Amino acid sequence: MTKQTVLNHREADEVVSTGIQLPEGFAAGLVEYLKNGKSGLDSTLEKLGELGLEANRFQGNEADKSRLIADIEAVDQEILEELALYATDLLNPLRKALGSVAVEVSSLALDYAKSLATSIEAGLYKHDYDSLIEIAKQKGVEPQGKDCIAFSEYKEDGYSLYDAKELIYQGLVWRLFDDSHADYGHAAILLGIGQDDSGVEAIGFAFSRLSLHVEWLLTHMIFIPKDWVLAQAD
Repeated sequence: MTKQTVLNHREADEVVSTGIQLPEGFAAGLVEYLKNGKSGLDSTLEKLGELGLEANRFQGNEADKSRLIADIEAVDQEILEELALYATDLLNPLRKALGSVAVEVSSLALDYAKSLATSIEAGLYKHDYDSLIEIAKQKGVEPQGKDCIAFSEYKEDGYSLYDAKELIYQGLVWRLFDDSHADYGHAAILLGIGQDDSGVEAIGFAFSRLSLHVEWLLTHMIFIPKDWVLAQAD
């Protein structure tokens, strides 16, 4: 079970938790950055982000290491739901503290993420926005995009549920605290900052392999505000 702990600089090297903690001042700095329409690197957020990267380290359940995933690019629905629930446990305490909307698991978001993972053709640093919008239309969702992509080196020896949860955790931490290249837009998405009061956002996750100079595994994260849903998926 996760908990939110506010960190200061002296505590950063000492705290390791199963949850995600925001360094003191990070959320307020992010809100100010976005409110003022800033772009690019912000020195204060950069320093706080480094603190967040150092302080948040994955600790998983050892029993999950025995739950092997046959194909990380075609994860069973039950496992995808478990991963999404794990992500809600990480994000909702942060969102609640900030007064933003909660996230929940939905079959629509999971299906959307799987479709995106199988169709994406972009490089590591570029979103395949056309695929994102086309899939939204197919799934009965407003043709808008709200997603994050994280990447890690592909493991040839396979994945367990423990590994998959670590991918989710590390992906969230990376996009929260190392996001100046995207004007901190991914951090805002993850924390629900500046979103309409839709009451809830559905989230989904999926994975896909990408071959460049090395083999990468992409972690796809999709967020669907309730008000964006025009019709239920088939």
